[in-house]
Amino acid sequence: MSAKELASRLAHDVGKYVSRTARNLPEGQVPEVLIGMLIRDLYAIDGSRSASAAFEELAGPLEQLEGDARIGECRKMLVEIDGLEHEVRVGEDGALRRAAELALEIDGRLRAISRELSGAAP
Repeated sequence: MSAKELASRLAHDVGKYVSRTARNLPEGQVPEVLIGMLIRDLYAIDGSRSASAAFEELAGPLEQLEGDARIGECRKMLVEIDGLEHEVRVGEDGALRRAAELALEIDGRLRAISRELSGAAP
């Protein structure tokens, strides 16, 4: 798989999915249904694997082709998200908000990498 294809899959298979619920967290108390959706997005992205595991599957080969520092930055953010798992699962507001913030940042960085490798305008 080419760097362009790997970056596109990474942006879609990880970036898009970790951020879909994060984009919709309301101000104030987060409803249980959204907490459950966020948990699935971050810790069971394809029904069984964490987003960080899915990330590694594509990011490792991409790093070998493209030494982009943003890949490592995304990895660090996913490690932080993994560290918040217990607090997110129990609905701790600060953890929910931090995980969502990180998810949106990951999505933005992965989309930027994908755009750049595809030659698309920012």
